[in-house]
Amino acid sequence: MIVTFAGHGDVQIGEELKNKIVSAIKDNAKDQLFFYCGGYGAFDNACSRIAKELSNENPNIKLIFVTPYVDDKRLADTSLRGLYDEVIYPDLEKIPRRFAILKRNEYMVDMADLVIAYVNFKQGGAYKTLMYAKRKGKKIINLGDVHL
Repeated sequence: MIVTFAGHGDVQIGEELKNKIVSAIKDNAKDQLFFYCGGYGAFDNACSRIAKELSNENPNIKLIFVTPYVDDKRLADTSLRGLYDEVIYPDLEKIPRRFAILKRNEYMVDMADLVIAYVNFKQGGAYKTLMYAKRKGKKIINLGDVHL
């Protein structure tokens, strides 16, 4: 099972939201889980850390960083190497750089069985990703205020 995340970059992740994310994962988890993580913004980073904590308890969990840029300077960051088990670069070379994150998000949704979101506003990249997931018929758990 592949799980991906979509959420606002500036969200405050408190204990209550963290518990909701963990519950959403555990309530829908299969034997083997792959987390496709974008790693940009507060929600993505919190979800990556939560997934890493869960992977320490379960060896059948893998974290995969999906980078939108082949020259992403963050790939040299040693803390990333310790967090993720693998890095994927979707075929985005022909996509203009300003659209790379959006197209990377669409790739993650295309691959995912479940999208865990935290979307409160009907604007921005997180909302676009959520609507893309809805159009694709993906199973979505939105922990934010936007109702599907």
